[in-house]
Amino acid sequence: MIPKKTAKEYSDALYELSAELSEEKTFMSQMKLIKEALSENPEYQLMLSSPQIATSERQNAVEEIFGDSVHEYVLSFIQILISKRVIRSFDIIFECYEERYNKEHEIIKGTVKSAIELTESQKNELTEKISKKYNRKFDPEFIVDPSIIGGIILEINNRVIDGSLKGRVKDIKEVMLSE
Repeated sequence: MIPKKTAKEYSDALYELSAELSEEKTFMSQMKLIKEALSENPEYQLMLSSPQIATSERQNAVEEIFGDSVHEYVLSFIQILISKRVIRSFDIIFECYEERYNKEHEIIKGTVKSAIELTESQKNELTEKISKKYNRKFDPEFIVDPSIIGGIILEINNRVIDGSLKGRVKDIKEVMLSE
């Protein structure tokens, strides 16, 4: 694995190129596509980083798989990662790219846990309220966790807001035990 500083240098280079071309959103979605493909097929990432396979063969494999679905510069970027032997660090490079993208586009990411699946209306309303509160676009990941019993737990910027029934029961228990 490469240090985060090095990953940031790679990701910043790609981001700056995408900004010059006004293709930030396109590059972001294509980087996500590649990340998902590598996550779903860990053996593929192993093959791409294998020194037993010629660099050109690995680069050709990437072109065959992604050539028709990603911008030529995104494809070239992946091929550079292969030739520099850092493709196995793609996750951290993607993470740095996503952080930069979100910063430049004033997007905050967060997690919303609820005991049951929220309706689209509830998701939209919550997303809108949080976007207004933080004066940024909120990009939530919604997770169903029946163990919280009821309510929601919101995690944004390393801050947890526990509005769950489980959390309230815990608070009551702590008050009763402290007396």
